[in-house]
Amino acid sequence: MAKVFRQGQAIVDEGTFYVERQVDGQLFERLKNGEFTFVMAPRQVGKSSLLRRTARRLEAEGIKVVTIDLQAIGIGTDDNKEVAEPRWYQSFASAMARPLGLDQERKAFFADRAELTPVAAWTAFLRDLLLERMSAPIVLMIDEADRTRMLPFDCNEFFGALRAIRNSRSTDAAWRRLTICLCGVTAPRDLITDPTAIPVDVPAGLLRVPDLSRAELDAFVEGLKGIPGDPNRLLDAVDVWTNGQPAMTQKLCAALLTTADEMRSEQAGSEPDLSEQQFVDRVVQQVFLGEGRRNDALLMDVEHRFPLGGLPDKAIAVLSLYQIVKAKDPPVPVLPEDPIQLRLVLSGLAAACGGSLRFVT
Repeated sequence: MAKVFRQGQAIVDEGTFYVERQVDGQLFERLKNGEFTFVMAPRQVGKSSLLRRTARRLEAEGIKVVTIDLQAIGIGTDDNKEVAEPRWYQSFASAMARPLGLDQERKAFFADRAELTPVAAWTAFLRDLLLERMSAPIVLMIDEADRTRMLPFDCNEFFGALRAIRNSRSTDAAWRRLTICLCGVTAPRDLITDPTAIPVDVPAGLLRVPDLSRAELDAFVEGLKGIPGDPNRLLDAVDVWTNGQPAMTQKLCAALLTTADEMRSEQAGSEPDLSEQQFVDRVVQQVFLGEGRRNDALLMDVEHRFPLGGLPDKAIAVLSLYQIVKAKDPPVPVLPEDPIQLRLVLSGLAAACGGSLRFVT
């Protein structure tokens, strides 16, 4: 189990530790039923694992799944929009065509449609090549969707094309065999400046990936039984610090396992045994509050969102709300459509729990 915990920041592979949540079933049912969905989640809450497991379940139902990681496609370095835009769409199409054995046909297809705009050629590729060759329903999962904000051309056209595809399904049976799932750490309204280009219904088409509840943390009990003390009290102490944030919870549990013998031996015979909370507190100081804050990817992402000096007004508003949530009195009710609350949750500094915003240490 210790080995499993140390994989907390990696994609969960077949047979390794995974805590299934309600969102697993929700995403599977939505995509199986052909619903366009936008999955929103802070970094390192298990969304990549969620996509992989959902893809396997869908394929077991006879649905073909193609997953595209926009980080792998890149954004291009050419400042010339006339070069960068068609290259990006063709790279996207190539990433879809290769696993389906259609890459050679893809090259010829785009060559024959050089007179079309890049987005029109890409849309035609989906309709007239991909869907014509594939008889099974297809789910297209687009991970790291927020990378589109870095493109050297207007990404509204890309998302507008996805919305047009969804709207066309009422009159075109071929489009009904294609379902889109977008996944990112940014809300659609922050990602897409043109509200008419948002490809899902808001809020019905949004799906949030929650942190682990205290009951779900019980899945870690077996892995902590080798540590002196009560594993349930250890998990209570872990939850005080992480509030169920999956990556931090797994990383902290791994640290408890690897440092337990060393830290317990330090105080053996010289002072009473540490309580579970004291033990966890000491490990947190080492892992997260010392050098760890400069090495941990999740903590670095938060600092990147809120750099010292020159904060924009939106970031100041988010941090002001964070101070209120941290005070815990009175509790801040969750407002699903509030953009400041949404930015705070996606930053990983707070979580929605039981109708209120919860402070994440």
